[in-house]
Amino acid sequence: LQLKPDFNTQNWINQLGLKFIQTKNIGRLFVPDSFNIQSILDETPDFKMQFNCISSVPTFINFTDFPIDRLGVLVFENSNEEDNEKESIELVRSFKEDGNPGQAVALVSLSLANINSNQTNWPINYVVQFKSRLSRWKYFIVNNSLEEGTQFGLTGKGHELFSGPTTVELPNNAIANLFDSGSNLIPVKENSSNDLKLKRINSSHENTGDEILIEHLPNASPDALQSSGVNGKQEIFSAIYVYI
Repeated sequence: LQLKPDFNTQNWINQLGLKFIQTKNIGRLFVPDSFNIQSILDETPDFKMQFNCISSVPTFINFTDFPIDRLGVLVFENSNEEDNEKESIELVRSFKEDGNPGQAVALVSLSLANINSNQTNWPINYVVQFKSRLSRWKYFIVNNSLEEGTQFGLTGKGHELFSGPTTVELPNNAIANLFDSGSNLIPVKENSSNDLKLKRINSSHENTGDEILIEHLPNASPDALQSSGVNGKQEIFSAIYVYI
């Protein structure tokens, strides 16, 4: 994320001789020794520093729990209820509707009055915490090569989250075995903690055990989320198609 001061904040930084430097996801505001926050508050008691958070990843909002049916930005603010004696302070998060949010996915808004309130320890370290989007995972196993009636199962880390398989028909009329996480919502991540394997269940009387067909099933892709209406509500799900 690039932290970019808005127009008023950048002018304020320039006028007071401050310097804002960002390294990776950490932004630091440096002030001169002569900086007196109380004198600034006497002149502009309601001033807030505002930084637009701009992501270099087009699918960033897929990773985070943005509302799926509204346009807007996440807003992170320092409230006067926070304990400023902590080593780091997690900013209070809310969602602001905006029909034209532009490039920003989030806004960091820091009230000078709240920074100054009962502040004894410097520097102040604020933390912006995003939450992973949770989605329902659906594995569609399409059998193109094994004998008809082959039984499939899941094993490995996370298999207990899924029910099935059930037989479903895809939009292209193909038949698939569906494994569905249902109400067990899974965080969307680049590298999931699940490590699922697809097995063929041996239904014969021979005690040969089950055969692992795929050692590592693909994880849900963050840039391939889908939504559907369920009981009048929008539901996010991740469809993963596996062809045998």
